[in-house]
Amino acid sequence: MNTQEIFSIFSQFDTGDVPTSADVMRGGHINDTYKITGKHGTYTLQRINTNVFTRPSDIMRNILLVTRHMAEKIASKDKKAEAFVPTVFLSRNGEPYITTEEGSCYRLLRYVDGITVNQSDYNENILREAGRAVGMFHSLTFDLAPEILVNVIPGFHDTPARLFALHTALNDDKAGRAASVRDIAEEILSYKSICGSVAHAIEDGSVLLRVTHNDTKIDNIIFDRKTGKALCLIDLDTVMPGSLLYDFGDAVRSGTTSGAEDEPDARKVSFLPDLYEAFADGYLKEAQALLTPRELELLPISPLLVTIECAARFLTDYLCGDVYFKTSRPHQNLDRAKAQLSLAKGMERHLPLMRRVIEKRA
Repeated sequence: MNTQEIFSIFSQFDTGDVPTSADVMRGGHINDTYKITGKHGTYTLQRINTNVFTRPSDIMRNILLVTRHMAEKIASKDKKAEAFVPTVFLSRNGEPYITTEEGSCYRLLRYVDGITVNQSDYNENILREAGRAVGMFHSLTFDLAPEILVNVIPGFHDTPARLFALHTALNDDKAGRAASVRDIAEEILSYKSICGSVAHAIEDGSVLLRVTHNDTKIDNIIFDRKTGKALCLIDLDTVMPGSLLYDFGDAVRSGTTSGAEDEPDARKVSFLPDLYEAFADGYLKEAQALLTPRELELLPISPLLVTIECAARFLTDYLCGDVYFKTSRPHQNLDRAKAQLSLAKGMERHLPLMRRVIEKRA
């Protein structure tokens, strides 16, 4: 898309500004993203991938409800809403996105001037700030009724269902790969007895359904390039009802590993307990008062559940012929599954420590 086309789309939003330049932003896997500089501000324009999000009206309704609620909460405390909340601009027709004649959907947000941090640079300060960001998101949304949000991906964190899907894929063997991965599949499936912990607690009411982000990997946190402070939790496409335990768990999963998610040598992937402790410290300082006793009890095991869930999803896709997750080389999904399983084993070995970390702060 050329600059004039980008400017034409920008002009359909009610910003009161005139664009002067546009640049492609790298790094997104789902939506095409552009940075637009205007005379009075800087903006992020995104094309919503309607192959992934078939009902953009639902995700944008959710995002608008959540960001407005967060902004009101922050404003009532005499803070700048822009400091943490991604501001959504409405179109000139009053909608949170526009649809072009070709059927493409775009949204416009205020640009957050900061950086994401490479995994190789994660340290205790970064993880403590990441914990604070996730905790603040939960703190700002705890009094927003989750039932008013659309469940945009039903069953997204249904861990027992993910393991059942792996079991089915192993038996169906659509890609003829089952024999070579049966051992790792059975290792993942051996966690079945604990993987329903959160789901069962939601059913009995000891864990509450809340407004949750559902994609809290550290890559989705913007940091101040000078101070290292967490500025904003971005990528709100998957905001919907869920358990904050999964948000906590996914952030820990992504932030406390010694290796890349697709590291070919799983022996290089281990759990880093010091980074876990830093994340938990930052998170609980913001969100501890929100947690039920059962949520506090399950907090230490939630990273293990999410990590096993991811291992199951990667291996299921490998068994089905790599039809869901993007791959750039053969056996990448298998490597991902092995890396996640190695990380999960490290977490399992450190569970007593992980529990002590929470108990010490509870």
